[in-house]
Amino acid sequence: MRTVSRHAAALAALALIALAIAGSVAPGRAAPAQVSAREGEGAGEFDVRAAYLYNFTKFVTWPEKSPPRGVFAIGVLGEDPFGASVTRALESKTVQGMRIVIRRVNTPEEAAACQLVYLAGGEEKRLAALFERLRGLPVLTVGDCRGFLRGGGMIRFRTEQERVQFDVSLAPASEAHLEISSRLLQVARTVHPDARKEE
Repeated sequence: MRTVSRHAAALAALALIALAIAGSVAPGRAAPAQVSAREGEGAGEFDVRAAYLYNFTKFVTWPEKSPPRGVFAIGVLGEDPFGASVTRALESKTVQGMRIVIRRVNTPEEAAACQLVYLAGGEEKRLAALFERLRGLPVLTVGDCRGFLRGGGMIRFRTEQERVQFDVSLAPASEAHLEISSRLLQVARTVHPDARKEE
């Protein structure tokens, strides 16, 4: 496992974007060094995570022909931790000119029709089937359950000392033909070449 050193300016910029999207700070306000789950009035942990999901769409490159239908689908597999207000905020955004839509998905097959899939905590038993179905497809997988990266996920959220952070596993993203920007990797807590091979 390689730990990526934090570059304060890049991290502060990403944090400011995340909190601004979550509606907790106005543009121009100083950003914290890390994104706090309780930073700002009304910004809870999952508000920040939802803002990060949007940020990930800005710092990940999908293959040229994906998505094919003119919309950018974010699928939520498992119990939805995001409230209606967060969903509305995300669906008011665009990715490369494409409207974001949030889909509640129940099966790996439905997840395969999305460009980004978020797997909620407590869904460890569904990891193997999900990653088997998505193998090689240009779908960014994000989650927060135990064993997520070891099972084949790409980005895993962690909340430590009330701060939302994330870890990255590069090999699954590469196999899915997704390119993660170095700017995003600079602000990750850790970056693994391939977490599936680590104990």
